[in-house]
Amino acid sequence: MGALDNAGKTLYYVEDSLDDFIKRYSGGKYVDILDIVEDSDLMQSFLNTFTWDLIMYTNASFLHSIFLLAGGTLAAVWILLKV
Repeated sequence: MGALDNAGKTLYYVEDSLDDFIKRYSGGKYVDILDIVEDSDLMQSFLNTFTWDLIMYTNASFLHSIFLLAGGTLAAVWILLKV
């Protein structure tokens, strides 16, 4: 059940993370940072790197969930066949 919960909530938390980080840890002084992305090459580079990190995290999280679901299913079928 934890694997299903992880898969279901991963995208929600990934989408919310950048906005939450900017609002909470910067004291509100970078709230408009997404409006000036086109003006700053450094910020564009940061957001591209952050996006690729999120893509890798999301893929790893889903692969982990799939592995746990498959392992649980195989164990349940094995137990069923033994009984």
